Amino acid sequence: MVLARPGQTTYFHEKIPAFDIKYIEDCFKIKGYPDPTKYLIKNTSSGNYTKNDIFDCWVYQNKSWSDLISIPENKNIICKVAAPWSSANSISQVTSSNEDLDDIEFGSQTQTASSYKNTRMA
Repeated sequence: MVLARPGQTTYFHEKIPAFDIKYIEDCFKIKGYPDPTKYLIKNTSSGNYTKNDIFDCWVYQNKSWSDLISIPENKNIICKVAAPWSSANSISQVTSSNEDLDDIEFGSQTQTASSYKNTRMA
């Protein structure tokens, strides 16, 4: 659960929204769970969540935020890297979603991306 004060946060995550910190205060006041969609800080995530979606993640924990929204494929990082020891037609493809590309895997060998500075990216 990400809590923040509306208008005072620069938090943004593609899948995990932030909620007004007032939500916790109101939970104690009413001794229950008010509708969390009323506390959702809209500009902190690109997902549209229902009350049931949020409770599935928070209370019941039968879903994760990743289950609720998928990132469009065009936002995935797709790199084709030709290994220096491979033939001209041999290309490995690595797909990563919103994570820094730290490791590139070629068959059974794993090398760090920094060791391929001079490798041409297509």
